[in-house]
Amino acid sequence: PPCRTEATRLPFWDFDSLAEEEARAAAAAGDVLDIESVRALVATHGSAWRAVLARCEKDGALSERLTPDVPYPAAAVLHAIEDEMAVTLADVVVRRLPIGSAGYPGDEVVATSGAVMAAALGWDAERLAAPLSDQFEGAADRAQHAQRQHVDLEQAERIEVVLVPLDHA
Repeated sequence: PPCRTEATRLPFWDFDSLAEEEARAAAAAGDVLDIESVRALVATHGSAWRAVLARCEKDGALSERLTPDVPYPAAAVLHAIEDEMAVTLADVVVRRLPIGSAGYPGDEVVATSGAVMAAALGWDAERLAAPLSDQFEGAADRAQHAQRQHVDLEQAERIEVVLVPLDHA
């Protein structure tokens, strides 16, 4: 059968032009979110930026950036929990929002993201802090491994894949 992936769209990537979707999002966001935050939301969430914007419009405090140098609003953390099934702080910061995907993103953004998550899930300080170092150590190790394994497909002349059977004994 013919390959369907060329014509199959990912969920929430139901638009033809990223620039046009960013323009739609910027127009809808008005003064609620700055343009850098809008671009980050569209790049990360596709057309699901609308759900994040709706949270910002409902509660203006959620439109504040997690930190001045991180373009994601606090509402993006809630979106990760409520719509993308994030259950740990590392799920949010490393897997749902790309702010920690290349390594530990810094204490300030982790604390801010954690505070939003703790408030939403009713976590106490112990629940929030206990697994934190382990979560990020593992996530950072995986991110570093992924970076070491990066292959520039445009420069690679040939990629050989070797499948090795696992011994289940």
